[in-house]
Amino acid sequence: MEKASELVVIPSAGIGHLVSAVEMSKLLVARHDQLFITVLIMKLPFNSKGTEAYIASLEASPVLPRVNFITLPKVPDLDKHLSSHSFRNQFVESHKTHVKNAVAELTESKSESRPRLAGFVIDMFCTTMIDVANDFGVPTYMFFTSPAGFLGLMFNLQRIRDVYGKDVKIKGILVNTFKELESHALDSLSDGETPPLYPVGPILNLMSDETQSGSEQAQQKSDILGWLDDQPPSSVVFLCFGSMGSFGEEQVREIALGLERSGHRFLWSLRQPPPKGTVVSPGDYSDLKGSCPKGSSIGRLRWERS
Repeated sequence: MEKASELVVIPSAGIGHLVSAVEMSKLLVARHDQLFITVLIMKLPFNSKGTEAYIASLEASPVLPRVNFITLPKVPDLDKHLSSHSFRNQFVESHKTHVKNAVAELTESKSESRPRLAGFVIDMFCTTMIDVANDFGVPTYMFFTSPAGFLGLMFNLQRIRDVYGKDVKIKGILVNTFKELESHALDSLSDGETPPLYPVGPILNLMSDETQSGSEQAQQKSDILGWLDDQPPSSVVFLCFGSMGSFGEEQVREIALGLERSGHRFLWSLRQPPPKGTVVSPGDYSDLKGSCPKGSSIGRLRWERS
């Protein structure tokens, strides 16, 4: 009988990355009955209602078969006046000791029934954790939450390639896509010059519909889906830059003007940036009038609730 194996999954702290990693973990254990997964959760150092609520739901929910969650200890406060890129890098880097300790505890057991550590699956923003996987002598796979087309863009832009040079040291890349959606992108990335690609999408959090039933968020979702159902096929441009993605008013106006001039219907998940010079979670717009050009009547503007 094949001995059970365990993967350590390390998602980024953003809600979109965290949910995707958890759902991907569920898919993997559902397909392999000898696979166990431990998800290591890094908590953001500032309040993010959506992320906090999701983590609380994981901690309070019944244990998923062969999927274990460990919330890592809080790290010392970081300089919130760093650029978002520098802040994210320092935030992840500061968790390396906690990750190493957590994995060491997992592997300490001498029990014959204990699954062997088979590898790490790290988020696209957590490549520094490759060093920790190397310390344990196991391979690293990267989980890329964006589509394969964007992954190809990253590999082909020299500046990005330099920044993400560690990616070539990984064993493979799990991508949130599927063959029928991005066959051309997947084929072009299967040229032997990049690590092997494993399409694991679409990653969907279907259970959220049940937990949100009757809430304001559920009503907003119903309104959006109703509006989308009324539009012609392939006629809507969807813009979403992630739970931490936001732009200043000048850039928002330029994007809005571009959408209006395109003549296409659109759906835009828009978030208000944090105060200048700080790195905190983006908030909600209470009034979009000051940010969007007058006369924009094409499409529908929605903003993402934190």
